[in-house]
Amino acid sequence: MKRPMTHAFRYVRLTLLATLCLGATACGDLVRFDTDASGQTTVQGDPLGGLITLPSQFSGLGNINLSSNSNFRNNNTDKDHIDTCRFSHFGLKVVSPSGQDLSFLSQVSFSITAPNLPKVRVAHLESFPTGATSVDLTLDDVDIAAYAKSDTFSITTDATGHAPKQNTTVEADLTLHIEASIL
Repeated sequence: MKRPMTHAFRYVRLTLLATLCLGATACGDLVRFDTDASGQTTVQGDPLGGLITLPSQFSGLGNINLSSNSNFRNNNTDKDHIDTCRFSHFGLKVVSPSGQDLSFLSQVSFSITAPNLPKVRVAHLESFPTGATSVDLTLDDVDIAAYAKSDTFSITTDATGHAPKQNTTVEADLTLHIEASIL
């Protein structure tokens, strides 16, 4: 009677041990973290409200290189070990002048580009309510790991609308959620 109990106990121990080892192998080799970026642009004002002229790229969102990003070092990984990378936040806000809202925009979309990769839309918004000085864009569910592994990548802008009455500085804030293998 003692022997089957020992056999059963041994089986349970081996099953638990195997489960723990497989779990560590499947989950333990990946780290998950966020990294932020931001950029600004100034939209030229026009007292007559002519069509908007928005630069195709916000300052600070061109030629991004994740190699020097401290979040990778802090998580014992590097950009070459990225498994998945997705936007978890993309927002716009008016920096100046005070009191200006984003309603001069009709639509905006942001895309990612990198050498030898196609341009892909990553975030957009089709409506800007009057009085809104900041908005969260709708994220496109795109894995941008290949772009993040590139030597550099850029976030480009396409927008329509009517120029605000005065020059308006707009900031784009974004967060990337990264899963990467440990070095």
